[in-house]
Amino acid sequence: MPTPVARLLQQAAEHAGRGDYPRALSLCDDALLLDPADAAVHLNRSVVLHRMHRHADAAQEAEAACRLRPDWAEAWANAGHLRFAHSEFAEAAHAFTRAAGIDVANAGYPFNAGRAWEKLQAWSRAATAYRAAYDRAPANGAIWEACDRLLTITNRPDDAAALFADHVGRPATATLATSAPSAPSAPSALSGRLVAAGLLYARMLADPALEARCLAEALARDWQPVE
Repeated sequence: MPTPVARLLQQAAEHAGRGDYPRALSLCDDALLLDPADAAVHLNRSVVLHRMHRHADAAQEAEAACRLRPDWAEAWANAGHLRFAHSEFAEAAHAFTRAAGIDVANAGYPFNAGRAWEKLQAWSRAATAYRAAYDRAPANGAIWEACDRLLTITNRPDDAAALFADHVGRPATATLATSAPSAPSAPSALSGRLVAAGLLYARMLADPALEARCLAEALARDWQPVE
């Protein structure tokens, strides 16, 4: 059976979902009176205050949630999103990094840390964070693209080529065509970014089979190969 605090937070969430933030905040305040040491209360107050554009108060509540429950990844991630939304990228990166260290299966936390480091042009740290995200979700195309971008920025073409080979070899990645179609076909399941990278990296890796597969994808899109 839900506790009185849990019931109040549920009601607050319902009001927030309808855009009634003042009422949602009032319910969170009632929950706070019942249990001022409940990290979930502070986290919910933080979210509502942020939606009410009360950034300083929202940040204070986010920090309280992290302080009261330092092993709660969601609290650190919320703090990270708040900091990122207000261009406090160093603080955001550190908060997301804390979240990533607690929840070692979540790829979004190191990915968001990478986004924050990239905003600061801290390329090496961004690359490390993106790689941590990739290791957690190697078939995720957006994460691969971020890794590839940072490896290019940091002038690591060999690492970028190796990462590409690993990415396209993943079972969950969309299947590459094995031959050029004899008639116009539906759009490829692969992103254009992946196909373009493949045409480059396959030659760097001296992998004729991979190059042929990527070339087939390019031809399916009516791209013209460059000799």
